[in-house]
Amino acid sequence: LEVTTVILASGHIWPALRSDLAFGAFYFALRIVYHTAMLAFYYRMTDPPVTMWPFMALVLLLHCHWFAKWAQGMRRRASGRGKAAKGS
Repeated sequence: LEVTTVILASGHIWPALRSDLAFGAFYFALRIVYHTAMLAFYYRMTDPPVTMWPFMALVLLLHCHWFAKWAQGMRRRASGRGKAAKGS
């Protein structure tokens, strides 16, 4: 799951390696899709060992929120408003 952190860190250390789209794609695949699959797998268990689904659902919601904020920032920067907002 920490592939996204490696992508961010490598882009920070070596700016030529920065790839916002790669970060977003890996984040979506490894945080959103993976947690959704884990929650679905846990839901299908006939006798789960511990009631963990509320925590898993909260983690999924948190990752969805962060991804939505990332996508919002990407759209803002793509439209050019991000540069104007930074200057003021």
